[in-house]
Amino acid sequence: MKRLLDNIVRCIGVLAVFVLGILALNNLSPVFDFSEPQPFSGDSIYNPYSSFDASLGWKRANLHCHTRVEGIFNECEFPPKETIEYYKRYGYDIATISNHMEITPVWYDDQISIPVTVYEHGYNLFNNHHLVFNPEKVCFFEYLTPFTASQKQFLMDKLGKNGDFIFFNHIHRSRVFNPAQMKKLSGYVAVEADSSFEDEGQDLTFWDIALSAGHYSGNIMSDDLHYPDNSARLARRSTFFNIPTTSYADIKEAAFSGNFYAMKTPDFGSGDLDEKLKCNMELPYIEKIALVNDTIILDLSAPADSVVAIGQDGVKTLMEAGDGYVFKYLFRPEDTYIRLHADFGDSFEIYTNPFVRTPDGKRPPVCQEHTLNVPLTILYNLLVLAVAVLLFIGGVSIWKKRIKD
Repeated sequence: MKRLLDNIVRCIGVLAVFVLGILALNNLSPVFDFSEPQPFSGDSIYNPYSSFDASLGWKRANLHCHTRVEGIFNECEFPPKETIEYYKRYGYDIATISNHMEITPVWYDDQISIPVTVYEHGYNLFNNHHLVFNPEKVCFFEYLTPFTASQKQFLMDKLGKNGDFIFFNHIHRSRVFNPAQMKKLSGYVAVEADSSFEDEGQDLTFWDIALSAGHYSGNIMSDDLHYPDNSARLARRSTFFNIPTTSYADIKEAAFSGNFYAMKTPDFGSGDLDEKLKCNMELPYIEKIALVNDTIILDLSAPADSVVAIGQDGVKTLMEAGDGYVFKYLFRPEDTYIRLHADFGDSFEIYTNPFVRTPDGKRPPVCQEHTLNVPLTILYNLLVLAVAVLLFIGGVSIWKKRIKD
């Protein structure tokens, strides 16, 4: 019996060592030299809401939800039509289905649209995920243990070429991620700053780190829905687009410019679905948002408990209301970016996209310079290969010892 147990332990050891060797080989990657983080600067101010048109109103969207799929990536037991029916009930105009590593076809009806194919990329061990919009196909390339900033950047570059653009999902739930990496990475159009999980809100910190380093992006909020029959998770996070139609072309233009805002809402009624429905039809909204000379003007449809201007390094400045529910902020010479946060109490909040300093008043580029460091790439990959070879040799040695015994 002892001999049998020893052999079982050795077999498990061989398997573990070989798995580690495969994981090591999967870490072969380029090494980039990233440009030094530089706060936004310039004599002009980029206004993401320069095309805001109050007559269009806002189109409510959930851009991240899951439905039933066939295969190993299934995380929901509800089919697409049934899932979307829940969003129709609460007045959503747009819902994209973003299943893991699978493209779900688009469709429309007279109340809600899924105007583009989207999928959520990522099956790594660290929960590093991205939304890929209008992809040619699913990209199955992945780093199973993406430790380095270069690996994360290489993947985003690849996904950006495979689709029109990408969003950086739930960064605070991504393991082995740190502020130093956030200062380097670019290539995403927006971050998902809240996805309605218990550890909510932390992506706002990462968002400010990226903005302070000069990487421009918008902020979406979504349910990341897996259980549409769970009222506590449904219609809790939304993104509102100021667009004439729910077509993909309009969404894409607004996504790049930043002409949208994100909203966090409580679980109205706490299980009372009639109350939840009623409150979802009476949400406060932005009536006007503009940049007049160097002054940001925010006009809300309802009173907020507070409105805060947030700038470089996440520093907050409380804004005072003027006439009605109008708030004004003078963009100071020392400000690099300013985003606004309206708090209505009880986890009920609106977040605008950032106004930033630029030389020409244009949107900063989505992807910033990162160049291949050839010597470091060669050295890094030789080290990875050496580790993999040593692991495989170790596995073979353990196996031979089992045979010899």
